Amino acid sequence: MTYIRKIALLILFVLALPVQAIDTFIIGDIQVEGLQRVTPGAVFVALPVRVGDEMNDLVSSNSIQALFETGYFDDVQLLRDGDTLIVSVVERPTIAAVTFDGNKKLKDEVIENALKVGGLAAGDVYNPQLVQSFTDELRGAYFEVGHFSAQIMPSVAPLDRNRVELNFVISEGKVALISEIQLVGNNQISDDEILDAMTLTNKKTLGILNRNNRYNREQLRADLESISSLYLNQGFIEFSLDSARSFITEDHDRIMIVITMTEGVQYKFGELSIASSDEVISQEELDKLIQEPEVEVYSFEEVSNTRNAVSDSFANLGYGRAQVDALPTIHDDERKIDVKYVVKPGKLTYVRTITFRGNFSTTDEVLRREMRVLEGGLYTAREIQQSRNRLNRLGIFSSVDMNLIPVPGTDNQVDVVVSVEERLTGSLLFGVGYSETEKATLNFSVSQTNLFGTGKRLVLGAEYGDIEQALNVDYTNPYYTLDGVSRGFTFDYRVRDTSDSDTALVYKIDYLTTGMNFAFPVSEEGVVGMGFDISQEDLTLAASLRDTTDYRVANYIGTGLESMGGSAEISYRKDTRNRAFFATEGSNFYTGLRASGGDNQYLAVSTSYSHYFPIGKKMVLRLSSQVDLASNDVPFYRNYYMSGSAELRGFTSGRIGARQLCRSVNQPTDGRPTEQYPGPNGANYWYFACDSSRSLGGNVRMISRAELFFPFFGSDEIDDKRISLFVDHGGTFLRTDDAVYNEASAALGTREKFSFGNMRSSVGLGFEWLSPIGPFGIHYAIPVKQQPGDTEDRFQITLGTFFD
Repeated sequence: MTYIRKIALLILFVLALPVQAIDTFIIGDIQVEGLQRVTPGAVFVALPVRVGDEMNDLVSSNSIQALFETGYFDDVQLLRDGDTLIVSVVERPTIAAVTFDGNKKLKDEVIENALKVGGLAAGDVYNPQLVQSFTDELRGAYFEVGHFSAQIMPSVAPLDRNRVELNFVISEGKVALISEIQLVGNNQISDDEILDAMTLTNKKTLGILNRNNRYNREQLRADLESISSLYLNQGFIEFSLDSARSFITEDHDRIMIVITMTEGVQYKFGELSIASSDEVISQEELDKLIQEPEVEVYSFEEVSNTRNAVSDSFANLGYGRAQVDALPTIHDDERKIDVKYVVKPGKLTYVRTITFRGNFSTTDEVLRREMRVLEGGLYTAREIQQSRNRLNRLGIFSSVDMNLIPVPGTDNQVDVVVSVEERLTGSLLFGVGYSETEKATLNFSVSQTNLFGTGKRLVLGAEYGDIEQALNVDYTNPYYTLDGVSRGFTFDYRVRDTSDSDTALVYKIDYLTTGMNFAFPVSEEGVVGMGFDISQEDLTLAASLRDTTDYRVANYIGTGLESMGGSAEISYRKDTRNRAFFATEGSNFYTGLRASGGDNQYLAVSTSYSHYFPIGKKMVLRLSSQVDLASNDVPFYRNYYMSGSAELRGFTSGRIGARQLCRSVNQPTDGRPTEQYPGPNGANYWYFACDSSRSLGGNVRMISRAELFFPFFGSDEIDDKRISLFVDHGGTFLRTDDAVYNEASAALGTREKFSFGNMRSSVGLGFEWLSPIGPFGIHYAIPVKQQPGDTEDRFQITLGTFFD
């Protein structure tokens, strides 16, 4: 319609041109008057006459029309002075500036680009027809997104030096809401199933977060494609969409959509077969590639999935250019479709070159050592996928794409182009924080997970807070050897005084630890880790707190305890996730054994497993579990605790596990429950629950989680933000060899026996974001299974760690 309108305006304009009568003469010279910005050359190029031509009424009319069509002039006159043709023009003004106000739905950048394309940017010649055309197109853009009441009001303000300022006042109006979606012609598939396949809806759900009930023409087109796919994947191969019409109310606030369709008959799968033009693999192996369809009715998606699976199978054998065709044979009488898959393997495919793009900070070596395909080597799809996953698991790239480009002039070579987008890997942080366990803290850290672009990791950190002061250094070289053996060093000096904590067991510890660790790859995804460290620890407990602290802790520390020791650890990890952060498929398994020697000798075992299941194209289900077990002689400050924000959301940190048990030679007089047992030196002691609600933790901890992730509102996939629905389940328990303690704590209820019935559970909703300063999470959890003495902390914020 825009082009028809332009043509009509041009016809009316030409008809309205003044007819200038001019005597016939031979042009001896041409002069141009009235030019300001337009060059004489532009006029001469547009004029259809030259010196020596004959000038008459027809040529005059054509010349005036040609000059008007340039769009440069408001008025054109042709005059004669002897044999000189005088072209007198009045230039149109130049646009000095363009402004627009009132736009919210359409961004400034979109309108600015449209103005440039439409010839209405600053410096262009002002043309009223272009202004009207742009106004109509801008209104049409608002119609596309459902703003049918949008008004565009252009205005022109004259300036000096033949310039104008152009302004567009935009009144977007309200977006039209979908009042009804009518489906006509569907008999085999219900309205509900079709509407569920659409994104647009007339339902009012999620309140202000719901935008799917707002009309959007582009989304409607996508929904029509979804309806077609729904039918084609249920055997209706003759299905057709006849029309999709929209009816708007007079106030432009409501719109009804009517979709008319013809279903046709439904077909089912018939016989499936496969053949190959070359005997690359036996017919028996070929037949194994054809699986029974998951659905009985014929499905285009099922056929496409089978074609891709067969193609991938040949690609894994090195036939990267294998062609797989699906040839259907339709039996109308039986309403069945036979499908024969014909494979043309072609030649074995080899990789000519591997190039990297986007790694501005990271050296090519870091990427190349993760590649499982080699230049000059055989191409396989499996190794391409392994290479992509290994690069994603480095954690230094936000995206990794691999493109295979056939080499011109060959039929068995490809170039591999790896395009990456680097993540912010270095940070210099200085800040003030607060957490439920650590109280106020002052933090400073310098970290680089891609040191000098080499993939090495270095962290220098310092912390000063109410509870803890620390200084730590952590360095890891992931490729200490060419075979992928990593080596790391750690140094950690820490002073922790929990006397001011509301949740942590009260004591003070001053310790220094330094260690070294190695990791040896044993398979494509498996790594065996080994490490050792040495440490010095000084523990103290204020005399005023001894009588109100668990008696076993008080006796362990005494008047002060200094210890020297070390530990060795061996571990195994297998990581098949497709990326390090916000994985959408794969699994992560870890198990480790730590043996501590010196003054504190104990054993500890930790095992964890998580698996990611993609659900559809947008959602991911993660099931995870974790078990930590330490021997009964583990020192109390090495116990396992339940952090409300990290392990069991919805519960207050430090309150789950064995509660403190006090004892005294004198029986308390406040009426609390007590038990009497023989103590040291044959004396009898009264045992009772301490006043503090702070937990001792435990040497057994079990955690399990089920989490459903989906994209943040407005996103089509999980990238750097996600929403989660979760269920947490877990508990921590204390086991000891102290018979008196076991009996007294059981009688007084300060220690729970290990039992699945004593686990806690919570459900909740969370938001997680890979922010520029680190992972950030907000979770709201409701405890659904509690034990006596538990306290709730439903709203929790985390910064720096996720559960991945």
